Amino acid sequence: MESISATPSNGRTVVEVRGQVIAPGFIDLHFHGQDAENYAFKAHDGVTTALELEIGVSPLASWYAERTGKALIHFGASSGHVLAPMKVMHDPGDFLPSGDAAHRVATDEEQLSILNVVRQGLDEGAVGSGFGIAYVPTAGRAEILRLFQLAGDRHVPVFVHYAGIGGLGWSDYTASRGHRRRRGRTPGLQGDVIGYWLARIADRRRPNPLPEN
Repeated sequence: MESISATPSNGRTVVEVRGQVIAPGFIDLHFHGQDAENYAFKAHDGVTTALELEIGVSPLASWYAERTGKALIHFGASSGHVLAPMKVMHDPGDFLPSGDAAHRVATDEEQLSILNVVRQGLDEGAVGSGFGIAYVPTAGRAEILRLFQLAGDRHVPVFVHYAGIGGLGWSDYTASRGHRRRRGRTPGLQGDVIGYWLARIADRRRPNPLPEN
């Protein structure tokens, strides 16, 4: 946007928008189709930024280089935990794990390598750390916690996809990972997750919120 004026101004292209809604470009936070064809479709929908945040990308540097100066819209990605164990454990899967990264617990040495892969992605310009926890069911609490600690040390956001595993609700899933259950209603289906967290936010905004434990 160059300027705002109460009087008409001249430009190379004039578009009649009387009676229409003008909005800034939309930002899609959950977009896996990171290629030229999909960018074109996104532009038609008013999306000007498409981000791959939960699964993420690895390696980041080459991914950014392939798109810089060529992509029709803005783009970005997280350094994803799903792809890190796939790389370290030589998983044959493409987008999601299908071999060891999905079915075998990583050794201590492999967990350190996984951490370093995610760290390298952050060094290469990732917008945060991505977690597709449901897709790496053998990843233990300690492994996930170390990656969260890395994000905290770097002051970057985390983007977590924890969609149900075998119909488990959030409380069942976290309990299976060794976390304490929180007081309050827990969603049994993914579709109820948004309402659940909005209610939790509302609870915390009350003058005297209920204790968490």
